[in-house]
Amino acid sequence: MSDRTYSGLFIAEGSSDQPLAEHIELLFYERGVDVKLSHPAFERLPKVGKDVESRVENGIKLMDGDTDLIVVHRDADNAGHQARLNEITTAVGAVETAP
Repeated sequence: MSDRTYSGLFIAEGSSDQPLAEHIELLFYERGVDVKLSHPAFERLPKVGKDVESRVENGIKLMDGDTDLIVVHRDADNAGHQARLNEITTAVGAVETAP
C-alpha cells in the first residue's frame, strides 16, 4: 500500500451514479493505492452547467485545487465510446488548473 492518500474528484452524470465512486476507490485499493474521491456539491455554486468541463472546473474549485485525480463517468448512450472519450478528454484539457 502506498504511504499517501490521493485526493480525487468524481464527476458523474447524476446522483444515481455516485455509488460508483466507492467501487473505483476499491479498484485502486486492490492495487495498493489509497484514493478518496470527492463527490462535489454543485448546488453550493451558482449556475454550474451539466457539461463535463463546467463540472470538472467547479469541482476543482470546491476542492480548493487539491486534486490528484479526476474520474469522469459518462454513459455512452447513443453517442458511443469514442464520442464520450473525446468529450471527456476535450473538457478536462480545457480546464485551467493553475492557481
